[in-house]
Amino acid sequence: RTTPAVLVTLAALARSAPGAVPAGAMDEARELATYADQLSPWDEPAPRQAGLVVDGAVLDYTDLVPAVDWAPGARVHTAAATLGPVLRTALGAWSVGGSLVLSRGPGPTGGRERRLAAEGVSVTLDA
Repeated sequence: RTTPAVLVTLAALARSAPGAVPAGAMDEARELATYADQLSPWDEPAPRQAGLVVDGAVLDYTDLVPAVDWAPGARVHTAAATLGPVLRTALGAWSVGGSLVLSRGPGPTGGRERRLAAEGVSVTLDA
């Protein structure tokens, strides 16, 4: 049995992936993003079923959402360069009703700090 996969494109307003979608994968832009906040899961997972597999590391659904001590509604910034930490940070932020601000690279001198302030970031990780 193959593990379901979701192909996510970097283009924020894309209506579909820019290239071919691998067999067995879902095109996030076409299948999910066009339906706002509605989600119909394929199956209801068991608590000890694999919930995230990244770079050979497996987390089951029980351990998937990290315990965080962030205030409710936290705006969390991360510049993590790999998918696993970004996904876990997003889940931690969402678990407290918060949101995620992603950045890539240091940006211009002083620009990053101004951007994070403008975004209302209250928790900064991987600075």
